[in-house]
Amino acid sequence: MRRTTTIAAVAAAVLAMTASVRGSSIGINLCTGDADSQVAPTLADGYVVQTSWNNWESNGSFTGGTWINGPVDSTGAPVTSGLAVQCGISWGLGWDYYWEYGRQCSATRDSLGAIGWCAQYGPTITVSNIPYARYSVAVLCNDWLGLDALSWHVETNRVGSTYTTPSYELAGGSMCAIQIIDAAGQPSAQLTSTHANHSAISLGAHIALSTSVTDTSLTLGNAGPTGCLPIRISAATFAGTNAALFALSPGFATAVLPGPSGIQNYGIEFLGSALPGTYTATLTFTNDSPQGNVTYNLSATVVPEPATLTLLALSGLAAIRKRRAALTRSEGSVRENLVKESKN
Repeated sequence: MRRTTTIAAVAAAVLAMTASVRGSSIGINLCTGDADSQVAPTLADGYVVQTSWNNWESNGSFTGGTWINGPVDSTGAPVTSGLAVQCGISWGLGWDYYWEYGRQCSATRDSLGAIGWCAQYGPTITVSNIPYARYSVAVLCNDWLGLDALSWHVETNRVGSTYTTPSYELAGGSMCAIQIIDAAGQPSAQLTSTHANHSAISLGAHIALSTSVTDTSLTLGNAGPTGCLPIRISAATFAGTNAALFALSPGFATAVLPGPSGIQNYGIEFLGSALPGTYTATLTFTNDSPQGNVTYNLSATVVPEPATLTLLALSGLAAIRKRRAALTRSEGSVRENLVKESKN
C-alpha cells in the first residue's frame, strides 16, 4: 500500500522584482559560412536574450575558423581580448563532425537552431581568451542525431579565460550556439525553498509497517530579478544511518533555475520498514547559488496498525496464561512429590 501526502499550499513568499542593470554577454552562432547557416547580427535570441550575435565559421578545417562578423558583445562593443573558437577532434573512430543546413536542428532560417554540428564521437568546442573574470556558459544543443529537442545547457560560476564544452552525447549530437554571460553586473540569483535550510521535514508520525510515504511539499526556486544568473541544482545526497530508506520520487535530475520564477519540485519518499521505530536522514541539495547548499532533516516514524497491536496484545495475554498454567502444573507436581516423601 502506498500513501501520498500532498501539501497544496507553497510556503515560499513571492518576492518583489526590482530592475537591475545587466552585464554584457557574447553570443556565438556556429556555422559553416553558408548564408543559410548564418544569423542576422541583430537577432534577438539567447539563454539571456541579446541582439548582437557573432557568426563563426569552421572553414572546413574543424581546428581553426574565422569570424564572419564580430566579435562584439551584447552592447555592440568590440571584444578586444583575442576571443577565439576551436573545435576539438579525435580521429580514432572516424569523422567527428558533419555539417549541413537543417540536418541536425529543425529550425527556420535565421535562427540559432538553423545549423547543427553532428558530433559523432564525443567532440568538444573550446572558446579561449574570454574577457570575463567570472561568467556562465549556455550551449544550445540536442542529443543523438537531433532526435531530442534543442535546449540550453547551462554552467554557472565559471572562471578562467578558456572554456571547453562537454561532449554532451558520445554517440552523436548537435551544438548550434554558445553564449558567454558576464557575471559582473548581473543581478544575483536568490535561492528560495518551501522549507528553511536545516529545518525538519516529517514524512509521518504514524506510518504503517511496510508502507511507503511520499511528501511532495518541497520546492526550490530562483527569485532573483530578470536577467540574473541561473541556479544549477547539481546533486542530491542522503546521509545518515537510515539514508537507504529515503529517496527522491521520481528520482533526481540536474535542474537549472532561471530567474525570476524558475522552480523545481521534489518528492521525498520514505521507502517503508517492516520494523516499528523512528527513522532519520539528512538530504542535501548541492547548488551554485549565493545562498549555498541547503540541507533538510528528515524523519519517519513507523508504528503497527491498531489491528496488529490488538493481535500482539492477545498473543501476549495468551502467552501469559500459558505460562501461568505451566507454572501452576509445576507447583502442583512439586507439592505432590513433597507429600509422597513425607509419607515415606
